Amino acid sequence: MGRKQTAAIAVAYLLLAASPYLVMSLSSGEITVTESELSDDSSTITLTIRESGAILGSSVDSADVSITYDGSEVYSQSIQFSIDREDGFGKYGEIDISVGDWYQGNAADDSEYVVTVDVGSSSDSMQLQSRHLQRTVEDVKGDASGAMGTGNDCDDSKESCVIGVALRSWSGLDALGDNPPGALPHADYTLQATLHYDNTAVISYPVVTVVNGLAEWDSGNGEYGGGSAMVGEDGSELPLPGSVDSFELNTKYVPIEDWEVSDFGCYHFTVEVSQTSPWSDGSTVSHTSYYEYTEEGGESEPGEQSENPTNEAWTSVPSCEN
Repeated sequence: MGRKQTAAIAVAYLLLAASPYLVMSLSSGEITVTESELSDDSSTITLTIRESGAILGSSVDSADVSITYDGSEVYSQSIQFSIDREDGFGKYGEIDISVGDWYQGNAADDSEYVVTVDVGSSSDSMQLQSRHLQRTVEDVKGDASGAMGTGNDCDDSKESCVIGVALRSWSGLDALGDNPPGALPHADYTLQATLHYDNTAVISYPVVTVVNGLAEWDSGNGEYGGGSAMVGEDGSELPLPGSVDSFELNTKYVPIEDWEVSDFGCYHFTVEVSQTSPWSDGSTVSHTSYYEYTEEGGESEPGEQSENPTNEAWTSVPSCEN
């Protein structure tokens, strides 16, 4: 290049360097929201924002963050932010957003959460993971299975008898028909379970508090299992154990000796789940199942005393109405 051409290019560069246009183009690039990570306590989502195309490094100090749910904006905030980290993939920064500040309801295929980050003149969006944002209990189910005994477990006049009940519950996403609710591994809720005979509470299970998948309750020194369990990661089932192991039922049952009432007749088992804001409006989700406790057999001829043994049964029924 000739000396005159070199001088002209140098002058042009100096003029452009003094302008806001070149300062912007040299100090910032395009951003991309590449990751969203849930904190261990499930309270915060951390966004990773990467920069590309910058020459001199980013000079930004804030980002505008907005979130939409089902197409409507539920969060908008200017947050302190900088591209102040670097790894093998390049430069990046992180933004923490608290889930409780903008949660509106369960994420679903037709109701997704989308976050948008604006930094300077660049913008990018990402659909947040649905599993991280399913926190509202929609459906509850319960079951009271009879623990059956034979031989020495029963009176001499009985071949089989009810020796207790094993209680279970399911809490989570609404499911079709009689299928158990879908799992909610990050939900917080309170569960109350009670077995009734007419208006009498036969078994009042201790209140169970579930926080981020950890269920805890007062075990009563082993009367109600170990007092804790994990729920939600592998399914929505939460056993409500008693004090006696049952190989057949694969859980611990509440023995009949610990019931307030053990008469023959109809029993109902109610499971109630409640949540606080923002996970719910405070309403209770409940389920009631019904069971007949009966004695069968022992028939004899009229006028003769029966010496035939009897059998007890614990049977699920649609209701307690005759």
